[in-house]
Amino acid sequence: MKKIILSLLALFMSIHLYSEQTIGLFFNTPQSYDGYTLFAPSASDTVYLIDNCGERVHSWAANTNPGNTVYLLDNGVLLKTAKSYNSKFNVGGNGGLVQMLDWDSNLIWEYFISDSTLCQHHDIEPLPNGNILALIWVTHTKEEAEQSGRIISPNELWSEKLIEIKPNLVNGGGEIVWEWDTWDHYVQDHSEELDNYGDVTNPRKINLNYSTRGFNNKDWLHFNSVDYNPRLDQIMLSNHNFGEIFIIDHSTTTAEAKTDEGGKYGHGGDILFRWGNPMSYGQGTEEDIKLFVQHDPHWIPDSLIDGGKILVFNNNIGSVEDQEYSAIHMIDPDMDDNDNYILSEGKFGPSEIYWTYMGNPKTDFYSKNMSGTQRLPNGNIMICEGWIGRFTEINPNKEKVWQYVNPSGFNGLLLNQGETSNSNQVFRAERISKDHPALAGKELIPIGYLESGSDFTCELYQNQTSVDFYDNTDMIVNQFLDRIELESKEVISQVEIFNSIGAKIYATNSELQTNSELQTNSISTINFGSGVYFIKINMNNKIVYRKIIIN
Repeated sequence: MKKIILSLLALFMSIHLYSEQTIGLFFNTPQSYDGYTLFAPSASDTVYLIDNCGERVHSWAANTNPGNTVYLLDNGVLLKTAKSYNSKFNVGGNGGLVQMLDWDSNLIWEYFISDSTLCQHHDIEPLPNGNILALIWVTHTKEEAEQSGRIISPNELWSEKLIEIKPNLVNGGGEIVWEWDTWDHYVQDHSEELDNYGDVTNPRKINLNYSTRGFNNKDWLHFNSVDYNPRLDQIMLSNHNFGEIFIIDHSTTTAEAKTDEGGKYGHGGDILFRWGNPMSYGQGTEEDIKLFVQHDPHWIPDSLIDGGKILVFNNNIGSVEDQEYSAIHMIDPDMDDNDNYILSEGKFGPSEIYWTYMGNPKTDFYSKNMSGTQRLPNGNIMICEGWIGRFTEINPNKEKVWQYVNPSGFNGLLLNQGETSNSNQVFRAERISKDHPALAGKELIPIGYLESGSDFTCELYQNQTSVDFYDNTDMIVNQFLDRIELESKEVISQVEIFNSIGAKIYATNSELQTNSELQTNSISTINFGSGVYFIKINMNNKIVYRKIIIN
């Protein structure tokens, strides 16, 4: 029997012991964040939830393959995209359906976004108000593109639209309550007689005649992800073909979103921030390009370590001896005190990447497309190498502490240990906390490995703190029915409390105490509601994190 090893030394031995293994769990260590991993194999109509030993604890049987993302909502509902098999939009990432399944796989809601002129693709994003953001391709004729100032155009050109859907769970369908479209924010300097004439070096506009993928590509932007920041009320988009992250204002009305005025930040639907390739708006050289067909840029929730910074999977950053490799980047945008992004010499910062992971050696880490990453509550980072279906968790020292390879192959068939497949892609994977509200009251019993033929045993570790999340300070958080009480001898300069999706629900900027005597500071929790909350405590130039659960 192969054994999952307890110590770091034995971890390296286990890598050797598993050298003949092809799928399933490769190693699990006490440093891994103890939770469940949610993933939807691209070639399967089944969504899986596995524990850290790689055993299935739950699954959902859908009626079609994903297109491409899935989310587990706080109420236990699985929100997912699905294939409509729209032949008009037969390119990577096509979907067309947004669905909700209950815990028992019953379809309880469906929204169809797929016809000859438009199609949902790649990603959706659930919002705190229960609405859903969805990415959509929209077709425009060759004549429309040329009138807009496109110099060379295929027979049709696709813009990228973002819609916000308010689901109608009673009668089905939904209402579009907000939308934004790239078509309203183009610029060209080709002809004054055509639409969108202006300054192509304006960083808030999209140059209609910039391309890294050729001018005959109708899917010339190819957005592949959407993320929402509830504190800023902003939306982050990934422009795959430009190698850029875009951030836009969600506080606008739909009418304002078509213009360059209005909204909280005063720029309407124009770009608030972009990063990764300043050449797309006439700034810099090729040496300034940082992102290459990236996926899954998103804000780290404010409640976690490095909250507010941006994580992104950089798929094709370079090669070593003809072997391509990927990277994970963390960036910290330059912002002023009013949450405005700072332009310096015509470009948005930062000029340097805050943190990077590229594997060791570089050539052992590569996914040519798909993929994503996630900051975990214990400070670790979860990585999904989508193209090869491999999930890896690393600790703050960039050491691998958990690894798993999706064993679902062609047509969703589960493989035997020792087999390999080129059809085990996974768009993204997410580690779910055992305290996630969706799991409350659910019976999650391991029922075996997904693959056949795995004969190892595995131990689940209850430790969720591989870094100094619960540090060695004398900070004490006492929880009562109607309040929490913070006890500390050190000065507390600020306390912020976040809910499970990262929205800030409480903050104080005044010092709670000013001397070295142990003092108690009380915060009412009467209006918080049931759920998991994270407390971020600033004290003496360091940050202390605590977690509470309110039933």
